[in-house]
Amino acid sequence: MNTAPNQRTTFLTVLCILSFINGGMNILFNIPSLFTPNIMEPYVEMMKQMPQTDSNTPPFIASMMHEVIQMVERMSEHYSMIIFSTILLALMSVIGVWMMWHLKKAGFLFYCTAQILWTITPFIFFGTNTLITLAVVFSGFITLIFIILYGLQLKRMS
Repeated sequence: MNTAPNQRTTFLTVLCILSFINGGMNILFNIPSLFTPNIMEPYVEMMKQMPQTDSNTPPFIASMMHEVIQMVERMSEHYSMIIFSTILLALMSVIGVWMMWHLKKAGFLFYCTAQILWTITPFIFFGTNTLITLAVVFSGFITLIFIILYGLQLKRMS
């Protein structure tokens, strides 16, 4: 496919559409959460009433249960900030994608910044544990793939 340097490739179009869908859905689905009460509080109360693990519980399972309880408690504590940061970073990502759609290299910086911050946000709100680390590694892998794929399209942008 021979495309002029100032023309968007089909591949860049597909990348942008996928990114628009991801960012747009995160914005649309999280905005209502800003105006609703903290939905995590009942879960925290329910988990506090659950029986604790006993001596027969394998250590791995007990550790995972403890991590899940901590995550739900932290999610409840930082509920509004998690929602707000998700919307803000999704919006920043969509702005970057919009700029790349129009072949502006600055959009790549917006997108990369938003995606990297979005990837490490769980560490900020939840701290580090096995589950968070696994989620960040998986998310980071997908983010890295998209950053590389967009980076390969930079020669078409001005």
